[in-house]
Amino acid sequence: MRLGASETLPRSRRQLHVDLDEADFLAIFPLAGEGRARLIGTVRDNRAEHPEALKFEDVSGRAISHLKVWVGKVNWFSTYRVHHRVTEHFRRGRAFLLGDAAHIHSPAGGQGMNTGIGDEINLAWKWAAVIGGRAPET
Repeated sequence: MRLGASETLPRSRRQLHVDLDEADFLAIFPLAGEGRARLIGTVRDNRAEHPEALKFEDVSGRAISHLKVWVGKVNWFSTYRVHHRVTEHFRRGRAFLLGDAAHIHSPAGGQGMNTGIGDEINLAWKWAAVIGGRAPET
């Protein structure tokens, strides 16, 4: 779930804060403007079965109690399902799949572009080794 909230944070707390508790995740990302932040967290109990029914009031208690925030106004609230998919084949003949075409990550971890760049680097050195006769095509 992604929460966008306007809140009052003490000056010392205008930094990224993360709370990891029993495999759950909750983070506060400060935004531009006085007392504004984005809250992002996970729901891992039976409420996750029906994310369309979730409201800010259903999930905000943990942020308020664990990270000691006061939420004065919620500007935006939405839910999303974390997913990860990987192709069965990264190569078919002369065609290669890289990045999001080969594996999709949830945007929450910020892995998409980084893994795509890593795929390109990985393929480039292998391809150079094949072209240079230092490795078999397989």
